[in-house]
Amino acid sequence: MNIKKFYRYNISKINNLTQSVRDNTFQADIDVMSTLRPGDGIVLANCNDNSKKGEVTFIGVVVGEIDNETQSLPVVWFEKSFELSPNGAGYQFWRKDFFKFADAPAKRYKLQNYFDLFDLNGYLK
Repeated sequence: MNIKKFYRYNISKINNLTQSVRDNTFQADIDVMSTLRPGDGIVLANCNDNSKKGEVTFIGVVVGEIDNETQSLPVVWFEKSFELSPNGAGYQFWRKDFFKFADAPAKRYKLQNYFDLFDLNGYLK
């Protein structure tokens, strides 16, 4: 599946990561969730200030709209650990809890390749 946009979310901000992954849901501030659309990719990662790298643990694909009853977004999660090395100017974004990857860094990181490893058949509506 060709991902439309890639976003990074700070994994430490997920209240119950195990349940979110098991239930294929994503809960965050409404501002964050309302930014995301079906077909967008989410990279859950920590920002390591010592190594200046992004440490990815899960990637997910948004597969629906916000569920107003549960205040969650349907996201199919896949466990995938890897590191991303932002350049000096890009590192400032990693210190934020949420950001959209610009096109050039997304291509440099080859983010699409990570998402291509997973089968989304049956999840997309």
